[in-house]
Amino acid sequence: MIDFAGWIMPLQYKNGIISEVKSVRNSVGMFDVSHMGRIKFTKAKSLNILEKLISINIHKLKNGRAKYNLICNEAGKIIDDAIISNVNDENFYLVVNAINTQKIIDWFNKFGAKSNMSDITYDTSMIALQGPNSLKIINQFSKNSLILKKFGIIETDLFNIKCILSRTGYTGEDGVEIICKSNSATDLWNNLIDNNVTPCGLASRDVLRIEAGLPLYGNELTEQISPNESGLEKFVNTDSKIYLVKKRIRELKPKKRLLGIKLIEKGIPRKGQKILNPVNNKIIGEISSGTFSPTINSGIALGYLNSGYLINYKNIIVDIRGKNTKGKIIDIPFIKSKPLK
Repeated sequence: MIDFAGWIMPLQYKNGIISEVKSVRNSVGMFDVSHMGRIKFTKAKSLNILEKLISINIHKLKNGRAKYNLICNEAGKIIDDAIISNVNDENFYLVVNAINTQKIIDWFNKFGAKSNMSDITYDTSMIALQGPNSLKIINQFSKNSLILKKFGIIETDLFNIKCILSRTGYTGEDGVEIICKSNSATDLWNNLIDNNVTPCGLASRDVLRIEAGLPLYGNELTEQISPNESGLEKFVNTDSKIYLVKKRIRELKPKKRLLGIKLIEKGIPRKGQKILNPVNNKIIGEISSGTFSPTINSGIALGYLNSGYLINYKNIIVDIRGKNTKGKIIDIPFIKSKPLK
């Protein structure tokens, strides 16, 4: 039995980072992601505020569906990326990055959401079950056999614990994210361990999300980055008449672009290292996240390249602690998971 971590995800568990990555890619692993912020909105009274402040068309989000979206400031730059869920007839749920929870609450309060919004982060816990066998595990112990499409969300019982399940995740693999009451989380966590689900830590989660080409707030996303620089413009609906920053986003011209880099020499790229022009060694960009990928056995990175160099260069250099290390620009994700059924 393991006491539920509930807020502090360890870097790794006893089997190590590579073992955890392989568990998620090949079978199933789970992460304690209770640190993520969870905000509940009263549906009927929040539609106009949500339409004004999130980047998708909230009116098209049907019951039982969730969707990735961006929350941008008045300059059209990214305050946070989040998942908005239409859970039932009464409530929307917004899951935000932990570091931004209070900032997002303050932002929505600024536009009059206070009376229709509640922070349920401390009352609930969240476990991410990830990997191709995730739904198989869930259906062994769910009160009802679930047919849940990608980005579907449902209220159900799991191990006789009331849960909200969404077919979402942050690894590039199939999976579900589970929200339950905090006082039930330890039982849920231990029941999953007893059924051979591998607990995974922060380090393997970072490797998995980089392999999947998924951005991290504070690295790829900041309040200085626009949706069209981060490659996330497809998640912005600028047709709404009241979307706060639709005009500003349309006007923004990207000064840089997020891309994938695979090293073709030995090395591990890290955040902050410079991307160099291979002809004259001039700085043309910067690594935002980097790691060693055990799945493709190579150093990989996400990074921003200055717009003027996007067309001209496929081969680049990464300055790794003073050593010029050869790499190439490739499409992300680095790892393509199997299509969901």
